[in-house]
Amino acid sequence: SSDEALKKADAEVKALLKQLQPDSWHSPQPFVQGLADIRRLRGHLLTIAEYRYIDTQRIAELNQQLEKAQINLSEKTVTFLAKDEALKPLYQDLAEQEKIMASVSIRADMQAPLQALEKLGQGLDLLTETISAITQAEANTRTRIIEAISSLYAHLNQARARAQNKLKELGSAEALAQ
Repeated sequence: SSDEALKKADAEVKALLKQLQPDSWHSPQPFVQGLADIRRLRGHLLTIAEYRYIDTQRIAELNQQLEKAQINLSEKTVTFLAKDEALKPLYQDLAEQEKIMASVSIRADMQAPLQALEKLGQGLDLLTETISAITQAEANTRTRIIEAISSLYAHLNQARARAQNKLKELGSAEALAQ
């Protein structure tokens, strides 16, 4: 029913707003996830606003709360990502996966680090999309952030290439062993 949908949406908005604590975040993922969650919830509000007999005034209030949170979080995201050390956790994740791949001696053991590289790539895609969508950021700052992300992409692509070569080597070695 409309009442149930509104109550559920109201609870989700309250929970999300309570969960958004950007001052305590030290890596890009929570910022990106927070913005994605806000966008998803705002879309959901648009959907349920079409329900018959729904309190459109309350929907508008919830949407306004989310819009404020989105603007605030966007600003904090840009401020965070403009710091030189912002992408350091992602570089550390990448280095960790490369270390794991270097020690692998069986083709099957390459799956976990390959999946981790894929997940990192998806995170970078979302990060780039997020920064591109934040239009209130100063152009030079946005450009600097996108360049930093591009540099990380380059490292990621090199790691993927090394992983593919390692897979080929392991495949050849395993074929010879048989």
